[in-house]
Amino acid sequence: MTARLFTAEQYLAHCTDYPNEKFELFNGQLIAMGTASSNHDVLKAECTRKIGRFFDDNEIDCLAIPETKLTIGNHFFIPDVMIVCKKREQPSFDFNQPIVIIEILSDSTRGNDFTIKLSEYQKIANLQEYLVIEQDLVQAYHYSQRSHWKATVMTLGDTLIFESIGFSIPLSDLYKYVEFRSPQIPH
Repeated sequence: MTARLFTAEQYLAHCTDYPNEKFELFNGQLIAMGTASSNHDVLKAECTRKIGRFFDDNEIDCLAIPETKLTIGNHFFIPDVMIVCKKREQPSFDFNQPIVIIEILSDSTRGNDFTIKLSEYQKIANLQEYLVIEQDLVQAYHYSQRSHWKATVMTLGDTLIFESIGFSIPLSDLYKYVEFRSPQIPH
């Protein structure tokens, strides 16, 4: 039995019919997003809050937005956090042109975050940086257009720098409220 393939219109209707569930669409296949763990939610909230505060404090016309649909061709993704900016002359933000995307790894999305999403996100004209964050250990993978999309692996003690928005933070600060199963040992 083959899986049913969805058009963009069918996908959007399906999302409307099931508003309490999250789905992505890739090559016509509906991908159900699992329930996020508390660590996942904490990391998403910390990224959104800390980056958003930076924008407010520096009067920068950018938003840190959690879980907003992103359209790339006929594919629909729901990144954990997107950073979108606008020029003063623009009337509104373009949510399909983020400059930074942040994904927090989970068992169900790990493979797609490093393969499909990395490849598809690079097709976004404005995208400058992509961050993939582990939730069970202090580790992140920072990809940037400037480095030709090669990963820089960051661990405890490293500082995350988003050059595209002028933001930096010790990686450990994002994990302040994360509850680990085992103690984290500095590398």
